[in-house]
Amino acid sequence: MKLQQVIKIIEAKYDKKRAFKDDFIGLQVKGKDQINNILICLDFTDDFINELKEYKIDLIIAHHPLFFGNKKELLAKDPILQKKYQLLKDLGINFYVLHTNIDFDIDSIPYNQAKKLDCRKIKLIDDKKAISCILNKEFLFKDFIKFVRLNLQLKYDPFKTNLFIKDQKIKKLIIGSGASGDLLEKIKEKDALYIIGELKHHHWIFASDNNLNILEIGHQSERIFVDIVENFLFSASDNNLRLYKIYEYKYKNC
Repeated sequence: MKLQQVIKIIEAKYDKKRAFKDDFIGLQVKGKDQINNILICLDFTDDFINELKEYKIDLIIAHHPLFFGNKKELLAKDPILQKKYQLLKDLGINFYVLHTNIDFDIDSIPYNQAKKLDCRKIKLIDDKKAISCILNKEFLFKDFIKFVRLNLQLKYDPFKTNLFIKDQKIKKLIIGSGASGDLLEKIKEKDALYIIGELKHHHWIFASDNNLNILEIGHQSERIFVDIVENFLFSASDNNLRLYKIYEYKYKNC
């Protein structure tokens, strides 16, 4: 399959217009035109360079951009980034980014997390940037933590919360992807538990001041991205594409 055919499939489902205006998405590195082998990952790290060569990867589809800013300026001051970029160019590997355009709307990362957590009444809120939903089963908070770890495959990831009453009952969820702390200032629901990838310090203060219950599950919770992309590419493309998946585990509880 040709590169532009693959990109057309991706952007028909996750339109680039859905992304933040200042986001860095789409094709960031141009390589070969014929695509047979695709690697799906959260980030491009040194951990899987051997796999790029072994599986003869033609296209990497990542959630997080390789370049957060002007490519030329970033390459000039970052030798590690320059090394990664040169490797991709030498191997003729394309690098494509699906970032905030897969964080928002239906079939987004939060939407799929809600499905994994067995929720109903799933609806979009905050201008389609987050999900509100109801658990089919009510949980004690301490049991819900175990449920989240199991269902989102986050067994060893560090979680943080400001909800210290372990026998608190959990029924309603608000789920935001990545660093979505701004959501708290727009949607204030004291009876819900906010599940967020990453929260800045001032948002923790805001949450406590406004009695908002938070469960921070880490940026690695976005690894569900890998499965989402695999599923829609498999169903939308021909059988000649070979899809490979990498789940990075860059940190854990200590």
